[in-house]
Amino acid sequence: MKKFCEYHSTKPAYWNCPKCGSYFCPDCIVTRRKGGVLKNENIHLCPKCNVETSWVGVANIIEPFWTRLPKFFTYPLSLQPLALITILSIVGLILSKLSIIGFLLKIVLWGILFKYSFSALKATAHGDLTPPGITSETISEDFMQVFKQIAIYIIIGFVFASLVPSAGIIVAVLFLIFALFYVPAIIILLVTTNSLFHAVNPVVFTRLAFRIGRGYFLMYFFLILLGSAPAVLGQYIMKFLPTELFQLFFGFAKNYYTIISYHLMGYVILQYHEEIGYQVDYEDFKESAVKEIEEDESTNILNRVNIMIKDGKLDDAISFIKDTTKTRPITDITLSERYLNLLLMKKRKPEMLKHCITHLDLLAHKNTKSKACELYAKCLAMNREFIPTSFALFKIGGWLNETGKIKEAIRTYNRLTKAFPDDALVPKAYYRCAQIFHDRLMDPSRAKKILSALIKKYPEHEIIPQAKNYLNHLGI
Repeated sequence: MKKFCEYHSTKPAYWNCPKCGSYFCPDCIVTRRKGGVLKNENIHLCPKCNVETSWVGVANIIEPFWTRLPKFFTYPLSLQPLALITILSIVGLILSKLSIIGFLLKIVLWGILFKYSFSALKATAHGDLTPPGITSETISEDFMQVFKQIAIYIIIGFVFASLVPSAGIIVAVLFLIFALFYVPAIIILLVTTNSLFHAVNPVVFTRLAFRIGRGYFLMYFFLILLGSAPAVLGQYIMKFLPTELFQLFFGFAKNYYTIISYHLMGYVILQYHEEIGYQVDYEDFKESAVKEIEEDESTNILNRVNIMIKDGKLDDAISFIKDTTKTRPITDITLSERYLNLLLMKKRKPEMLKHCITHLDLLAHKNTKSKACELYAKCLAMNREFIPTSFALFKIGGWLNETGKIKEAIRTYNRLTKAFPDDALVPKAYYRCAQIFHDRLMDPSRAKKILSALIKKYPEHEIIPQAKNYLNHLGI
């Protein structure tokens, strides 16, 4: 039965806590780096008990292969496998014009395709749902895997040929049907055990197919469709093309559907890895369609806080944030906003005003205009002496001016110049005030006074050339 996150009922669970029995998704779990020689590995802790959790297995995360069929057809369309399919198709077309040498070289191309397809199968079975890159490892190293696959068909053919004279054609054909039905199970065993002798053991591969159950029959049905697809396309669609173009597209279709078939078998291993007895670790699981979560300290804190909020422990959440951010300020805007909202809900005015300095600075750096201006006004309504950072004041002053709140903008710039007289933004604040008096309030004399005082007081500042040009524009 599929398990879901305790706090997100529609999200499948990734981890289970052995202490409280709760299930969690990646948004709720706490992730930390291991120490010592394993410092590059992660441990996943229960946000309630702070003990290490266990992974529930990939079968609880992924969707059944029969509901994922469209994604199988897009799998080979990534850049590298698509390039390989295209190159093999073009080279195969060229080699088809040669004699015996061309035939032998086409066998090499066939081997490269099967080696890559087998690499895709193994990667998928191991939890990586992204196509492997084109490397020496995926197309040439350990080519024995290709020979083992060939050996499977040679063994089947040898037994069939032996049965025809000894047991009759009917028995031989029945054997062939039986053997071909279990070829996917044999290949799956070849991947999971890396042993040809184990893979061709009838007791083992028959038992494996029945362990998978109806999923095996569905997989086999889809593999038949995929195997026959190139012939169907050739018979009804591509035959209308010129001969060379037909051969090119027919080769492309065979290569394309081969990779899909192997990816499908790998996914079946992944989906039924517990029934098969094949181990898949969370660290190996990777899907291009699934966003990888890069955990940091802010994310961990936020995950713990979210759970406390859902449990109604608002005071505990506030205390937790305060304790975990003592040594370094909050830099994550989501965590900062969550903390601000908690303080507002609990009506902790002094703490809220203190944190607003941090939050306004984050909003200013993120250029979140409306939220920053709204929060600034709210803070001033609570305390007229409230002073955020100089950077936040400068940005808010500009945004207030943009929205037509001219007097509020001037007052904000004045607060900056008085609260931070030595700050590098003070001359720029004076310059902005001069612009407002001239352009918005139609008071050029006041603008001239401000600019003259600015040039006199800060002669070396970078804003001075602009101030002088502006004075010249005013006619001085």
